[in-house]
Amino acid sequence: MKRKISTLFSKRPGGGRDLGQCVAAAVIALTLTVTGAAGYAAAVFEPQVLLVEPGTVYQEAAPEQAQALPAAPAVAEAAQAEAGAAGEAAQSEAAAQPAETEQAAPAAETPAAEETAAPEAAPEQSAPAAEEPAPAGPEAAPALPQADIEEENGLTEVRAAQAGFQQMTEATAAEDPLAARYEATTITPDASGRITLTPDEFNTMLENQNIDWDEENCLSWFFNWLFNWLFPERETPAYSGWRTEGNKTYYYDPTTHERLTGLQTIDDKIYYFDANGVRQDNVTFGIDVSRYQQKVDWQKVKQAGASFVIIRIGYRGYETGALVLDSMFESHLAGAKAAGLKTGVYIFSQAINEEEAREEAFACAYVLNGRSLDYPVYFDSEYSTSSHTGRADNLTKAERTACAVAFCEELKKYGYEPGVYASTSWFQNHLDLSALQGYRIWNAHYGVSAPSIDCDMWQGSCTGKLSGVSSSGVDLNISYMG
Repeated sequence: MKRKISTLFSKRPGGGRDLGQCVAAAVIALTLTVTGAAGYAAAVFEPQVLLVEPGTVYQEAAPEQAQALPAAPAVAEAAQAEAGAAGEAAQSEAAAQPAETEQAAPAAETPAAEETAAPEAAPEQSAPAAEEPAPAGPEAAPALPQADIEEENGLTEVRAAQAGFQQMTEATAAEDPLAARYEATTITPDASGRITLTPDEFNTMLENQNIDWDEENCLSWFFNWLFNWLFPERETPAYSGWRTEGNKTYYYDPTTHERLTGLQTIDDKIYYFDANGVRQDNVTFGIDVSRYQQKVDWQKVKQAGASFVIIRIGYRGYETGALVLDSMFESHLAGAKAAGLKTGVYIFSQAINEEEAREEAFACAYVLNGRSLDYPVYFDSEYSTSSHTGRADNLTKAERTACAVAFCEELKKYGYEPGVYASTSWFQNHLDLSALQGYRIWNAHYGVSAPSIDCDMWQGSCTGKLSGVSSSGVDLNISYMG
């Protein structure tokens, strides 16, 4: 069956296109572009139908004063530089107390020794850590109960506090900067998963970075709309679902009958379609998770086509600045590795200076404790609240870039590869991308068929639907690192 679309410019018997109207339309288009009114035109001429993630309801409790941040232990280089002095002190102390010197090796049982332990030295000084050496590669590890995981990795409340990370409490959970993405909303998607936004709703979601609608998106939409209005297709096949044409495979949206492009989930599988809607194979897919994905069936995630996962290790509270360990980090890490997925991590920063950024890098290395990763440790610095009142939300571009560089340089000291995560507009307006070229770039840009900046990983959707993940929307990624 074919649809017929008739417009002002469709051919009619005995007549042709009205050239004057075409010229007038072109003049209007040029005027709108020059004056920057394309966004206004988009809102006036038709409602915006965007694939966005409807927020899950999380009522934010009144923030309480969090525990003061303890000082982190010395970094590995400092500990090595002072090794000679420490050895002399140990010999002097051994002369007075030989019994205590003989028991100094199991550092996990001696809190005093832990205070000077560096991340790299922990496996040699800790008896529990020696029983489970860090894996040399992404080998699967058996899933363990949370208590056993924390015990084997030395992540007791005392050690986490010494490293800078606190265990999550009700008060620190209320300062989670990622919660802005999951605030309560009355917006409800239709049966096809699409949402019609009013201008106010659109602006709110744009401020919260639920969508990345920059100038490129706006102009692209407007000119596509203008071209289709001037030169409409008179006969459009009403295809639905999968279709192969000339050895190329497409998927037609059952509702709009248009070809899908970009990152998509269809029938519990992850797919990528280029700008022409052609399905691309041999693509490395992955997801990213945090405590907001409480239940994850990692085998189902793998069967859906994902080969890696980026896990949030923690965050800095946007009011008190307390460093908090993500309550699901260890569970997610163990589950993903057990399923044979490659892993990386990220931290949601609220560092306001370079010293705090270095502190965040050390905290990540301390908790990882020498465990191998396949992907980088990413620095995420986006807005923490919709009102932009977080402690780091109003840093200058130079200040925020300096924090990112400090984090990355500090992290390299511990043998981990650093990276920086941001949306396209954030890289353009809030970070100096040219200063970050020596690190792995993870770019978030939704509603497009490919990233618009050079990057090592692209987060192309936040609305994926996978039965293996308990979330209203799943972040979908493509890695160009393999």
